[in-house]
Amino acid sequence: MSDLKSISYKTEIRRLDNLKLFYVEIPFDILTFFSDAETKNIYNQRLMISINNCDLWHGGVVSLGNQTGYISIKGKILKDLGVHLDDEVDVYLTEDRSEYGMPFPEEVKEVLAQNPSYEKFFYSLSMGKRRYVLYYIDQVKNVDKRIERAYFMLEKLIQNA
Repeated sequence: MSDLKSISYKTEIRRLDNLKLFYVEIPFDILTFFSDAETKNIYNQRLMISINNCDLWHGGVVSLGNQTGYISIKGKILKDLGVHLDDEVDVYLTEDRSEYGMPFPEEVKEVLAQNPSYEKFFYSLSMGKRRYVLYYIDQVKNVDKRIERAYFMLEKLIQNA
């Protein structure tokens, strides 16, 4: 049995027009359910999320105001689920204990293993910058392009350090 905190609830798909994104709202009581002594801000948490029993994905909580937060949802996920704005959905949240709040791309691991100077520099970056680098590289589907992005990004960061 897992020792991860998790919770399920129902909510509706909403949209922030100014940011052009869809989201699910996370009520205050659920945000506090996931917080602990190490949580600096209940609106700055990384969780794993599933909607209507789809595969889990990594999501970051953002403050929505009125003591609520949200996790954004890509349009592709909504389309794949056949879910639309204002539809009621089942939300499942669980703690995300991964180091970066997202998968660590294998291509980046390989580039770092082959280049000790890149590896040393990468781990000298703040956690947020490392997460951004991983996110940027992981957005490309093609493996060769991800490797190319890893080299390019790390080289540029080193040059500008």
